[in-house]
Amino acid sequence: VIIPADPKAIANHAYGGRMGNKEFGEGYDYRGMGWIQLTGKENFTKAATSMGIPPKQLLENREDVGYQAEAAMAYWRDNNLNEAESVDAATRVINRHTNSYDERRQKYAELSEVF
Repeated sequence: VIIPADPKAIANHAYGGRMGNKEFGEGYDYRGMGWIQLTGKENFTKAATSMGIPPKQLLENREDVGYQAEAAMAYWRDNNLNEAESVDAATRVINRHTNSYDERRQKYAELSEVF
């Protein structure tokens, strides 16, 4: 018997009780969003504040590409990622536990040729 995954339960288990998520259900509500997969109520709140909007507005518009782009830029700016000395250094700030370091270096090299 195959039982389908429950995304809400998984996100609440993975993110509940950390990254500013305190209330039941916030793990799912504040799961990864947008270009850098902004995660956690704390990060949503910081990004929204930097964007000059209420956190609830960012949460309610998580599927909107404009909000996704602006939230990613706010996170990048607020964490001084332009000052990062390498792709690996930026990755450690965004998600130090990822296993995508090689892929990120490759994408950076490809984009560097275009831009």
